[in-house]
Amino acid sequence: APPEKEITTRKRLNEKTEYDDLGAPEPKKPTQLNLSRMERYFTGPTPAASQDYLTQDELKLSRVNLQSELETWANFGQRNQTLLSSANAVQVLGELCPGGSMMSGRQDALAEQCPVSVQADLRQLYSSLCELIRHFWSSFPPTTPELQEKAKKMYETLQKFQTMKVRPFEKDVERRYSAGGGLITQHINSMLDAAYRKYTTWQSRKQKA
Repeated sequence: APPEKEITTRKRLNEKTEYDDLGAPEPKKPTQLNLSRMERYFTGPTPAASQDYLTQDELKLSRVNLQSELETWANFGQRNQTLLSSANAVQVLGELCPGGSMMSGRQDALAEQCPVSVQADLRQLYSSLCELIRHFWSSFPPTTPELQEKAKKMYETLQKFQTMKVRPFEKDVERRYSAGGGLITQHINSMLDAAYRKYTTWQSRKQKA
């Protein structure tokens, strides 16, 4: 056969038996590694501030302690923790009342302008309210039916106390001595309002649950 025909035939056979995408890839050109600070590679790794990290045992113990605290909080909360005795709590509230060692201002000035009998009645109001307030707050969080009933009872008692004790006292002071009866009992009413808001918020969440 002529040489041209033989070359053409071999070319056609190569096209049918060889595929470019199945062929070996071209060899990659070698890349030279350049190190800027070679002294870093002459020593092994060193610990970085190991005291800032916890060991696996310490992490495990921390998780156990946290879980225990969360379970205690969920089951009991702060209600069973005696943070302050009743006597000390009443004493502190008394010191925060008008005439107390930690209170000063217009409210005290108005109280001091009243007769001693009015000041004594005001202190008696505070003393009685502090005891009622203490029983009210001790029922929160109301996690049991008994505590829920106590919260409701104390809420109603506080309302009666304000209606039957605080309001008549304010009117009597304003009628007999000055127009500041409401200011004299401003702190008493703020304590009552705080308790009312707490009870209302609890009732609202209870209805949504």
